[in-house]
Amino acid sequence: MRLIGSQLIAWRNAKAHLLVPIVYLRGFAMTGGEIEETSADPFNGFNIGSTLLRTAWTGDAARHVFESPVLRLSQPPYGYRVAFSDGIRGLDNDQKRELRETGEALAAEAAGAVPAEPPVAVLAIYRYYDAASRAFGAGTRPGMETYGWGLGRLILDLLNTTNAPGVYLVAHSMGGLVARTFLQNETVLDDTSPATGGRCSAVAALLEREPGLRISPPEWARARASVRRFFTYGTPHNGISGQGGLGNSLLGPIDALLGLEVSNFERQRMQEYLGGPPEANSLGGRFSVRNTFCLVGTAASDYPAAAGFSRRLAATAWSRSTTPSYTGRIPRLPGVRH
Repeated sequence: MRLIGSQLIAWRNAKAHLLVPIVYLRGFAMTGGEIEETSADPFNGFNIGSTLLRTAWTGDAARHVFESPVLRLSQPPYGYRVAFSDGIRGLDNDQKRELRETGEALAAEAAGAVPAEPPVAVLAIYRYYDAASRAFGAGTRPGMETYGWGLGRLILDLLNTTNAPGVYLVAHSMGGLVARTFLQNETVLDDTSPATGGRCSAVAALLEREPGLRISPPEWARARASVRRFFTYGTPHNGISGQGGLGNSLLGPIDALLGLEVSNFERQRMQEYLGGPPEANSLGGRFSVRNTFCLVGTAASDYPAAAGFSRRLAATAWSRSTTPSYTGRIPRLPGVRH
């Protein structure tokens, strides 16, 4: 939708209080090749749009082009500035300086009565798989606790550089579980704690090199409290089962042998990195269900990881849950295939 000048100004004035940073988290990459492909794309795939063909009433083919969220939000009237995390390190110095200078310039324009985008309108891509990439990281998967820690670092950097009052989280597939690790697991705030079982060793090594990246308990509380809305799509909040037979018998051994992190979707492991909620699909009272929207609907055909072989291993997404209630379970969207 394109707006004329007067409409654009009216839209900005009406929505200015809602334009806070949005953090995008991508989904699962099973193989090493998929991780490298993900890391090679600055947008982690969120830049990809789609083109569909439909037959018009005349019999002619009609082309429908759907813009990706990144492309749409970066254009008027939204005007979001795109930023990229430096793996789990949050924003690097160049990104921080750019966001600060952009905010100062836009604030100066606003003071001069010149229409400008709000300085807090930032769309950040959380590139957590950089830590597992051979090109940008150690080439080994550091684990969900480490990914959750890095999200906290990124959110703090966004708050500090934009002076935004809050953030939104938008997550696809496993990205939703990374976000829940940040929101629910309080042990990730102490990377040296025995409670983590050494699963934050990558964070400990990072802080040994760069102690200034350490996150204090008050900062953790501030980062978590800043999350206004949490949206997930295709996230298996209640785990993933094998489809039986070959899938169930091979899932564990293959994961143990190759270190593919398929266990991230096992309920017992989920409860571990989520900080021990009563059920895998429970927020455990750590985040408001009323501020959570879960769009589900996954099946075997929705799992392209490992060139489609994952469809044979993990075919059924268990997103079974209740409607929003005080139990803290992730709400389901009625009428959507589970």
